[in-house]
Formats: sequence, C-alpha cells, structure tokens
Amino acid sequence: MNFKDITGQEEVKNTLTQALKQNHLAHALLIRSDDGGAGLSVAIAFANFMLCPNRSETDACGECDTCSKTKKLIHPDFHFVLPYKSLSEKDDDQGKAEMMSQWRSLISENIYPTLRNWASHAEIETKQISISVKESRRILYNVSLKPFEAEKKIIFIWLPELLGIEAANALLKVLEEPNQRTQFLLVAHDYEKILPTILSRTQLVSVRRFTETEISNALIKDFGTEPEKAEQIARLAEGNMNAAKDLVHGMPDNNLALFQNWFRLCYGQKMVDLVFLSEEFQNMGKEPQKNLLQFGLSMLRESLIWNYGNADQIRLTVEEKSFMANFSKVIQANKVDKISHWINESYYQIERNVNPKMVFLDLSIQISKIIKA
Repeated sequence: MNFKDITGQEEVKNTLTQALKQNHLAHALLIRSDDGGAGLSVAIAFANFMLCPNRSETDACGECDTCSKTKKLIHPDFHFVLPYKSLSEKDDDQGKAEMMSQWRSLISENIYPTLRNWASHAEIETKQISISVKESRRILYNVSLKPFEAEKKIIFIWLPELLGIEAANALLKVLEEPNQRTQFLLVAHDYEKILPTILSRTQLVSVRRFTETEISNALIKDFGTEPEKAEQIARLAEGNMNAAKDLVHGMPDNNLALFQNWFRLCYGQKMVDLVFLSEEFQNMGKEPQKNLLQFGLSMLRESLIWNYGNADQIRLTVEEKSFMANFSKVIQANKVDKISHWINESYYQIERNVNPKMVFLDLSIQISKIIKA
C-alpha cells in the first residue's frame, strides 16, 4: 500500500515523511484515528515508505520487490501484532499462520477496517478478542533478531487498547530501551483506553476524520457512485470511510423519496397508509432500514441549520433543499429533539432484531403525535 492509495490526509503523510527524512522519527509512534478512519492505512503505507529502497520524497516506489512484499503483507521485517482469540501452546504457530492469512485477506478487501470487521472476518466473538501475553513475548523475540532485508524491522501493533496489563508490562522494557534497528507503529481507535505506561513511551500522531468531499470523491472513483448519492452517503458517514463503503451497498437510491413520503403520511396522520408503509420498510432488509433512519436523523439536523444556522453550513443536494424548504417549517427545534430520540430508539431496536414492521409503525405513530402537538 502506498500513500497515493489513501484518499486525502496529505498533512499527516507530509508529517511522517518529513520526520523520517530529517531523522526526527520517534522509535514508537502511536497513530490515533477514529474507528473506520485512515490510521491503519496510513501506518501501513508509512511502513512501506520506510522499507522501500527506491522511495521518492513523498512515497514508496510501489514497483520494487520490497514494495511487492509489503503490499502482500509478507515482508520478513514487517511484523504484525493483532488482537485475536486465545491460542493454546499446541496450536500457537498454526493459529498465528491462520490469523495472518485472515488478516491479509481482510486488508485486501478493506483498508479501513474496524474491530467488528476483523471479528466477523476471522469468525470470532468481539468480546473474545485481545492481544495476548504470548504476542507481547513474541515481540521481544522479534526485536532481538537482526533485520533480514531492510535497515530496520517494523513492529506493527493494531489496537493497543486491547493489551491487558500483563501483556502491556511485557512490552514496557523494549519501549523503554529502544532498539535502533526496530520501529514501532501502534494504531489505536480508542485512545482513552490505552494504558498510561504505553502512552508515556510513544509519540502521538493524530489522523483526522475524512472530509465529506474526500469520501464523496472516493465513492465516485472507486464504486462509480452517482454524485448526488455520494454526497448523501458522505454526510451520513460523518468522516468514517468504512461506514461510507458499507452504505454504498446498503443505502437505497430512493432514500429521499422514501423519507418524504413517510413524513408526509405522518404529518397527515394517514394511519392505514402508514401500516402498509411499515410493511414496505420491513421488506427492505436490516441495513437499508438502519440507513433510512440515519438519513432521517441527518435531515433533522439539517432542518435545524436551515432554520437557525448559517446558510453556508447547509449540506444538502438540490433536491433535498427543495424538500427542506417546506419540511423545516413543520419541524421546529423542540420537535427535532423529540423525533430524534424516537429514531435513535428505533435504530437500537432494529439492531437487536426487533420486528421491523412494529418498530416503524410505532415510530410513525410517535412522529405523528409530535408533529401535530
């Protein structure tokens, strides 16, 4: 993976490459990003940049043998430490090989994975995942070896917040007394859960969320998404590229039309029609149902900005603005808060497999009451 494969994030790319060029790179970097953000992809691209013998000022060459190995995540000086299920001594080596095979498979499909993606791909319960003491001890062993091909070995730790106290303690010595031949890259999503002893021995590099423009452009380029739909998805994703890519396949093309019809029926208190519409929603599937609710929350937020905010802050397509001109007259601030509460409650129920027809019908009744109050 090269820096050029990552949408935007030019500032952090420049920070890392300049630090390496000027020999100001700390021995252990903690790269922090939100779930579904660019932290992991930036770290892998930076590892490729460090290992590549033919790198330019800004990126790895992407063509040499080293880049080929790094792209496949098989470079002998690029070691991964990942949260995984507990392994017995008997199946430790085989389990490690299976883990890396699953990891390579996941990254080949998704360079912005979440812990949930990893758990699903590896077929493990999320609550069973952690970075074990054995993995920490394996790091100590790898650090003691000379690099095979490169000037330095790179130890890549994904989600150090899942290090237990015992596993973290096993790492402290090597972090306190850095080996000049080893570079640590730690990528975290939940910064607040990382043990202070780890934080104090690393240099923080923050990776911002993706902008709506960056997400929209990536969806148009990678998936051929229609510009208007890409804008809607980018707004719903809230900087999360992983969520945006999921929405490409799970968001109906007619979300606005569905939402318009739904709220017009709620406004008119057309209960018989709302019963039939709830059946239609039930047949959509779980992800499109959740996406419609997210779209609804987004439209409610935009109505507040439309009524009380700066016109420059409005993030709507031309068609959405046409609808919002009338919608915002009906939905005042106090109603937005109440309706948002019920939509969030419905989202929670849908995620837990409550009957969708009953959820949407109850939600429609609540919205009708609030609008007419």
